[in-house]
Amino acid sequence: MTLLSQFVGGRLATRAIVNTWSVNGAAQSDLTIAIVGCVLVPSGLMSAGVLKQLLSINGSGDISSLCVANSGVNQTIRVKVTVDGVVVWDYTTASSSGVVVGAFLTGRPTVSAAQTGPIVFKTSVLVEAASSVNGTDTMSLAYACMTN
Repeated sequence: MTLLSQFVGGRLATRAIVNTWSVNGAAQSDLTIAIVGCVLVPSGLMSAGVLKQLLSINGSGDISSLCVANSGVNQTIRVKVTVDGVVVWDYTTASSSGVVVGAFLTGRPTVSAAQTGPIVFKTSVLVEAASSVNGTDTMSLAYACMTN
């Protein structure tokens, strides 16, 4: 850390999330490990194709684990993440009806996988999701974060 970075905040905000799941049609087959120790947020009432806010944090910090898991409904899941006003992720999973199948963004997806880096935000982070079907609690957001 340099003298300057001590005063302006050493890490830059995330500008893109790039991993195996950063394509439309990808889905992690088992998010059981990814959600261990995370806060779980059920989606509530969802209208097909309409983005709904699942998480909004103002201030700075980082998200060490983030995924959106299916609750067993046959659907696709679109997840959009905006960090400090910049969209860093906007992809839709393959259709699946499996429980804890869905979009993996950061953390550790399986026991044998490497831990991915955190999502860093300086002013805000917004996570929105949409289902391809109407319903209640068709998915859950799982996250772990630290704020400054």
